[in-house]
Amino acid sequence: MKTLLFENPLTKILTVQPPDKVAVWSGGQAHTYADLRLRSVQLAKTLVAKGAKPGQLAVLAVPPSADLLVVLYACMMAGLPIAL
Repeated sequence: MKTLLFENPLTKILTVQPPDKVAVWSGGQAHTYADLRLRSVQLAKTLVAKGAKPGQLAVLAVPPSADLLVVLYACMMAGLPIAL
């Protein structure tokens, strides 16, 4: 099954920045743009594989952290709306 991932100006940030540049510090750890992109793509593909469709509402509860950024980017990549 081919996974369709959407790209927009916000998700494009993950590809135009140097991959080894630190994107965010969380929990005393540095997370690079490459790390955020890899984790976001993996989660987006998982969401789509589990049946999420563009425009469909999904509820994901994540505390403020680098993981929250991964979830937000993944939802955008999967075409899911975001409500904070």
